[in-house]
Amino acid sequence: MERLAKLARLEKFRRAKPRCSVRALNAILTDISKNGLPDLLGRQNFAQARNQIMQAETPYGPILQHITVIDKTDTQQIIPIADPFATLWYFVKECSKEDNGFKRILKQKLLEKPPTIDQPWSIIMYSDEVTPGNVLALINNRRFHAIYWTFMELGSNVLSREDAWFTIMLEFSTWVNLMHAGLSQVFAQVIKQFFQPKLL
Repeated sequence: MERLAKLARLEKFRRAKPRCSVRALNAILTDISKNGLPDLLGRQNFAQARNQIMQAETPYGPILQHITVIDKTDTQQIIPIADPFATLWYFVKECSKEDNGFKRILKQKLLEKPPTIDQPWSIIMYSDEVTPGNVLALINNRRFHAIYWTFMELGSNVLSREDAWFTIMLEFSTWVNLMHAGLSQVFAQVIKQFFQPKLL
């Protein structure tokens, strides 16, 4: 009976919270069971923790940087991005502190096919328009464009998982649509970030 009571409590707990996947909830509860509750909670603290990472200094500057685009009135505008060099440097540094699946896969792929000047790894990118909330709403100002990148050498099995992709840009669709050529111009400027000289 004790197990039945525990299962009932778990189900009540899950149903009383905002929706998240069973996998996500299991990961959250497992982490709390292992490490306890974080000292800080709440939306404002989540934002501050994220901003601290985005401002972290790397040999390539902070992760949060900007691209310049031209809007339909021929005025320069800026859009924030996660610099790919700084992102990768920070990610590899953080990965080295803990043992996780992606770290093992990345290490394995690097050993199988080390990138060289003559045979570098291939970068692949894609974009998607994301609609949080009611996707059928006639006017949805929360819709945004997302651009992602990763390495082709990770293989199709890995690339089918969303956590194998780095997010380089998130911007509201209403803002992107005000630019000359819309997403095409923005995407072109994002691509150029992979070819900028990044000196140590």
